[in-house]
Amino acid sequence: MTKVGDLQALYERYRDQGFHLIAIADEPAEEVDRVLRGRGAGYWIGVDREQRTLAGYAGEGGLAIPHYVLVDVDGIVVSTGLPTPEQIEAQLARVFDPALGRDLHPALAAARADYDRGAIGAAWAQLDKAAAAAPDEALEADRAFLRAKIERYAAWLRERAERALGRDEPDAAMGDLVTLEVRFAGLEAGTWAKERAKALAKDPRVHAQRFAWDKLRKAIAKELKGMASASARRSVVFAYTTVAKSHPDTRAGQLAAERAAELQEE
Repeated sequence: MTKVGDLQALYERYRDQGFHLIAIADEPAEEVDRVLRGRGAGYWIGVDREQRTLAGYAGEGGLAIPHYVLVDVDGIVVSTGLPTPEQIEAQLARVFDPALGRDLHPALAAARADYDRGAIGAAWAQLDKAAAAAPDEALEADRAFLRAKIERYAAWLRERAERALGRDEPDAAMGDLVTLEVRFAGLEAGTWAKERAKALAKDPRVHAQRFAWDKLRKAIAKELKGMASASARRSVVFAYTTVAKSHPDTRAGQLAAERAAELQEE
């Protein structure tokens, strides 16, 4: 635990960008709590007296303590040793939070509403309409911010889909491709996804689930038409739930179940 200060510094620097730090100690819990509290550790701490976690990473070999591993968004160890800021930043570049996290110019209210409901293509179109407004430095800054956010969102989903294809995981790829195809309709990313999904549909594993994917597309499209009323929301939840119940063993069905649950909790 001699690197607590270094770890805390990394954690504080990157935690708001999606970086999570978990320390595993093999000392008694009381000792770990006393020492780490005294050194100001603010990240997650676990206690593994039998060193099973260490053994899991060591495999048949041995590892010295302390030992550090940097795990990427796919759960793959990408480096060992105390990670450098450059290594962390390279991995954070692959992580994306769709939330805007800030207010936008009032003239972008329609674009903001479309973005928040997942109609990304429509939000982009609203940005173009806002460009016709009177010149306003604050408006232009917020237009540039939202445009960059949408571009990064599309690039992130596209990269995830391509990584899944590289791992020969067509179900995972289709999930992101369908999201891009429907939610980013009208944009280059949506067109690319539609063409890529069409090509991927020739894979027997995807073809066997084609009806589930088509129903998921329709459910997403139904959501994007709006849920202003309680009855409209119930109708959208029902559409997702129907996909989930009809195709429970498919990736499309799982995604539909997750979205139905999210909408019911909102």
